[in-house]
Amino acid sequence: MEFSDYKLFSAEGLLSAHLIELDDCVIEKDKPISKSHISSLRRAGFESVYAYKLTEEDVNSETALHMLGVTICGENTIFNISDNGIAIIYAASQGVLSINKERLDRFNNFSDFVSIASSNNFFHVEKGQPIAALTIATPVLHNSDIEALQELVS
Repeated sequence: MEFSDYKLFSAEGLLSAHLIELDDCVIEKDKPISKSHISSLRRAGFESVYAYKLTEEDVNSETALHMLGVTICGENTIFNISDNGIAIIYAASQGVLSINKERLDRFNNFSDFVSIASSNNFFHVEKGQPIAALTIATPVLHNSDIEALQELVS
């Protein structure tokens, strides 16, 4: 991910680093900047916009959540990515939650930007009950980081 303050003439297609609310439009954070956004920014007096572009190594957070969710979930768990960009992990059957604390700690200590919050170990769970949440606090992760995290929980 390459962040910079880009002149408007070169900003089309880049991803907005911030939410920008203008009189005639809203540019969502982490969404592409369009020609109409650029026109609105010019009318509002902007000459540049803080944005970023992805590198070949970058994977967007939703794809990264899916890749990690598939690796993390075993035969008794399933996951779903919520509208707010969190992978919720659910019990696929009734039973007692068993978490490998060492793997969980290794995963959570890997980066400040990726974490799993879980229910207590040996907690009774019902089928369909949420037991953990996987979050990524950045819009993208490097593919090498995803691979390293997958290795930590395998």
